[in-house]
Amino acid sequence: MQNSKFPFILLTAQIVLSGCGGSDESETTSANSSPSSPATTPAPSQSLPPFTSAITLTTVDAQKVGSSDFASSTQLQASWQPPTTATALKLQVVENGNSHTVGPFAATTASYTLTNLKAATPYQVTLLGCQESSCSSTTAATDLATAQTSEEFWQIQGGNSYETATQAVDNGSTLSYTYRYEEAAGSSYAGRSIYYFNPARTATLSGGMRIALSDSSASDVAALSHFTLTEGGLVNPCSDGNGPDDTKCNTPDYPYVIQAFQAVPLTSGFVKLFFEAHSAMDADSTSRIYTLDSQDGYVGIDFDKDLDSSLCEGSDFAAGGSCELTLAIGADGDQPADSGLKHARQFKIGYPMLDSSIWDEAAGTFMVITAADSCEQTQNGLFLAHYEGNNQWQVAQESGCAKMLVRYAHGPVITYLGDGRYKVYYEYETDSQGNMSREEKPLRMIYVDSGSDNRADIDEFEAEEIARNVNFLWADGTLLSKEEEMGLGDHVILTPSKDLQKQYMYMNLGGMDNQLWRKASAGLGMAVLLNP
Repeated sequence: MQNSKFPFILLTAQIVLSGCGGSDESETTSANSSPSSPATTPAPSQSLPPFTSAITLTTVDAQKVGSSDFASSTQLQASWQPPTTATALKLQVVENGNSHTVGPFAATTASYTLTNLKAATPYQVTLLGCQESSCSSTTAATDLATAQTSEEFWQIQGGNSYETATQAVDNGSTLSYTYRYEEAAGSSYAGRSIYYFNPARTATLSGGMRIALSDSSASDVAALSHFTLTEGGLVNPCSDGNGPDDTKCNTPDYPYVIQAFQAVPLTSGFVKLFFEAHSAMDADSTSRIYTLDSQDGYVGIDFDKDLDSSLCEGSDFAAGGSCELTLAIGADGDQPADSGLKHARQFKIGYPMLDSSIWDEAAGTFMVITAADSCEQTQNGLFLAHYEGNNQWQVAQESGCAKMLVRYAHGPVITYLGDGRYKVYYEYETDSQGNMSREEKPLRMIYVDSGSDNRADIDEFEAEEIARNVNFLWADGTLLSKEEEMGLGDHVILTPSKDLQKQYMYMNLGGMDNQLWRKASAGLGMAVLLNP
């Protein structure tokens, strides 16, 4: 049972302090009353006597898809018998050592659905009773209930294999990113979604980054399962359908191999494209994160200053070119600040996208980066950086070393949940060389609560030891094997209607990370979260 003396003492202290302030009504009455009619002091609230609640905690929205049984990953139902002596009720909710209360509720309330919970997480719930409506002093029931939310289950759309699954874009390969346009993009684009992706090398496309648009502003699966190619993008002549090949363009005219990217609309009035790249002239192929600014405002298709082209290619990327790059996250020794990283690779920036896809450029905004660090903590892990304003990012460091979030991981994905909370997904690896374990599920997820400042410091991220598994089903409901899941990479999540009950994931289908498909990706597929 929760100790009821402590809140009682606090309440008494508040009454005494109020009386000493000179403005309390009881003190005024006392000053003007005669000795025969002394002022009365309000009695402090009393705690309830011990009670039991017969509380239960059960899952919500149970489903069976194929042979997989699961329920909502974010909700649990609490039910109880209200104590007859209470005037109001609360629930105390505990997960992984963290505690908060929900309520107050009316004294006759007998159930409540807990929402916005963490997936695959055990919860403990206790009923609290009180004798005043504000519930400033509570007594805990002598019993409690425990239950665990479900892991997430995502269903791949279309078919039951890499080849037959729905293709988000024609000739897609890997490394996609998408978001929904705001009204600021103009009436032709508002509500539609834009899709950035790495294409397979074909007779008409080469590697790099290409851009496609949804045909309408609808936010259902049908409207967002295919995007139509535009003319804009970045051409990467150093890549083919099997990945980067520096020997194809090892000259100053073709200086960069373009890799993972994220396009971020800014309150400044344009889209800033962040992307991983390395110089084809660099013997060590050191990757860094660079930026380019759109030349078409919030449309985000044209990044070439040359008015005759919306496609950056070749020498456009060189110093002084129409698509000259700006360094955002460098490697050891780069200026203006040493990052503490040997290289900076796949990354994502976290900001409140449920509020708006347009970033307010607030200092303290966080970025999660795949990297090897100069202190050799890991060769392929996740690190943290913060935006310092004026186009400057600083990798979080301690005692001269970059701070590590996850030791063996790559390919972070960030989903905003509201109230400063985020999900961070990553592809799990298990050794110092970055090799995937064939015994573990490859996609993991942790939570971070950045608080009101949205900064997300290192201690606000959950430890990797409690990372959750994420599950995938084929269209017929068959659960993907661990080996099949390893062929899903470069994940990104779209919440098109800003409603967390409707989340879509895009990812490459097949690739070199699994033993079943030792060739280039079959394309870019789409999955739907079945149990939000």
